[in-house]
Amino acid sequence: MIQKITSININRFVNNDVSELQQSNRSPIYGYQHLSAMTLEQAVKEIIPLVSGLADYVAQAKQNCNRKSHLITWDESAAIYLYSMQTRLPFRQQMLQRH
Repeated sequence: MIQKITSININRFVNNDVSELQQSNRSPIYGYQHLSAMTLEQAVKEIIPLVSGLADYVAQAKQNCNRKSHLITWDESAAIYLYSMQTRLPFRQQMLQRH
């Protein structure tokens, strides 16, 4: 039994052919640069019912994030802040538990 499990674990991340490897290496955000930018509120609109207090967290993130950056937008800064902010249950953990 142990030997069988070990062999499954060893082959778990093995690609069987080149096309499978190429497919797995595609960028997960391919085409992103062609999409129009949206506000953080628009970006989270569909998941607000799934994450308790999300609308309040978004407002707090927009209020407390770094607005002085010339490299990223206010919404991008707030998104980073939201992802990393401490809540009762961290935001990223709540999202990961949903998927």
